[in-house]
Amino acid sequence: MFALIAVAVLAALPAACQLGYAIGRAASRPDDHELENIVHWQNGVLAIAGLLIGFSFSMATTRYDARKQVLVAEASAIENAHQRTYLVDEQAGEELRELLRRYVAGRVALFEMGVDRARIEREEQADAELAEQMWRRAAAVARADPHAVTTGLLLQSLNRMRDLAADRRDARENPVPWTVFLVLILSSTVAMASVGYACGLTGKRLPFGMVVIPLLVAGVIVLVYDLASPQVGIMRPGDQMFLRLQQRL
Repeated sequence: MFALIAVAVLAALPAACQLGYAIGRAASRPDDHELENIVHWQNGVLAIAGLLIGFSFSMATTRYDARKQVLVAEASAIENAHQRTYLVDEQAGEELRELLRRYVAGRVALFEMGVDRARIEREEQADAELAEQMWRRAAAVARADPHAVTTGLLLQSLNRMRDLAADRRDARENPVPWTVFLVLILSSTVAMASVGYACGLTGKRLPFGMVVIPLLVAGVIVLVYDLASPQVGIMRPGDQMFLRLQQRL
């Protein structure tokens, strides 16, 4: 899906520029006053597109950083919980470690599920059930020895782990609104058409204006979409971190 969107954007903006050039070539030659107005309009449209790109980039990077921080904290909480399982008796500790290994496998699987909501919901539910089993097993150990400080530390880690799982879900379900990308692409398309139109009026295909600028703008839009799409993009924070954690457990 990401590759399709990237190709579509990279093709659409240069095509819009070519369309604008064709319209400009077909238009009557403007006088100097009209040409000056056309340049002002073109600058205004380009400024709007630039403003929207900057606004969208800011939204995407903010959400990207938030997701990254949640994943770092979640991996740390899981590792802390794993280490603290060694503070309880061997049988209960081994049961908890096995549940943690299954839990981490589920958290890793979420990275590969794309935007399949049904699969994500099933995996989230399975992970929540594993977390509940761990909590009940640790609570049973705590009831057996209510004065043990070590069991309290384990319960604290398991609580933190569950809270961060909820934060991770909230971060995933709060992407940049699709309407932002729609307006961004439409404004950029109009801006690139205006560049082509200006070139068409002069009858000159300027490579920088008709090739480099559309591809550059399209590349920035694809980058913003990648940052804003944790489930389908290339830059997905945390997947390698969780794979390493899975290997250590």
